Amino acid sequence: MLAYSLALDFLWKLLVVASLSSTLVFGSFLLVRPLLQKISGRFYYIIAQGSLICVLGILGVGGLLLSTFDQDLQMKCFNSFADVQGNFAITRLLAFIWFAVSFILLTLDFTRYRNFIRAIQAKVLEARQGFLIVDDSLPAMTYGFIEKVILIPQRFLYQEMEFIHVLEHERTHARNHDGLWSLLALLVQRICWFNPIVWIFERSYKVALEMATDEQTIARNQFNSLEYCQTLLASLEHQNNKNNKMILGVSADFIEMKSRLENLEVSRVKGAQLRMKMIAVFVISAGWLFGFSESFASLKVDRSTSAKEIMCYQVQHEKIIETLLNIRTEVNKCE
Repeated sequence: MLAYSLALDFLWKLLVVASLSSTLVFGSFLLVRPLLQKISGRFYYIIAQGSLICVLGILGVGGLLLSTFDQDLQMKCFNSFADVQGNFAITRLLAFIWFAVSFILLTLDFTRYRNFIRAIQAKVLEARQGFLIVDDSLPAMTYGFIEKVILIPQRFLYQEMEFIHVLEHERTHARNHDGLWSLLALLVQRICWFNPIVWIFERSYKVALEMATDEQTIARNQFNSLEYCQTLLASLEHQNNKNNKMILGVSADFIEMKSRLENLEVSRVKGAQLRMKMIAVFVISAGWLFGFSESFASLKVDRSTSAKEIMCYQVQHEKIIETLLNIRTEVNKCE
């Protein structure tokens, strides 16, 4: 029971870190999102990737500091509070709910992905070098994290230019390892499922991913932008199947497609673009640094402080929540 209690106390503090870091980092990203979209899709996507790495890094470092240096956890001060409140004090209950929901969501994602892989086998019509031809019930897509598999609907075989556009688009996804990045984005979303800012960021991330892929595909193959846009519209018209969030290369709706088309249409002035990039990097970097400091503000790492001289942060957290919920409790020795 002691290990169980310590695990929940650890999860509670990690939940605080996850809440602060995801809000500050992704909030900063969304704040400058309109500016990023006007610079370029590639730069927009790079900043989105950096945001993911930043949040995952904070969670990793936060977990390490909590398990190694946090004074409240090491002195088991949380357990003293729980002796009065019971093993399921409010913070422990919240930590348990957070972990349980995250685990359930990830399990459902894994099950859906496995079922999708199995369903693909019945839809493959022909295997060609580097990609598979599937029936028209599926959109063009790339899936897989290590070994990438490209699926091209049969209808594109009859339109040579569209076929080339779609195939090169999916090859760009595979070349950039976007499957792995999408997996990281999904992982962050499941960990921070309670934060609406994360859900908004995930939608923006998908748009940035497709915008960057469009730009790279056109630049690498010297495609005509107007013809490429016509292919995108044709793909949207035939799209009739919603796919797992791990699947790449599929626009979720017309809003995403509108952003992609506008990104390819707008001309940019290089000097102004460079200045905007510098401003965006400065603003987002400042947000990240602030996020780091605030995320670890509650960590007690001073080992010289004795148990008699401190008041457990757990007690402070419990008292705030109990005040909000109008719960009366008894005073314990930690207070």
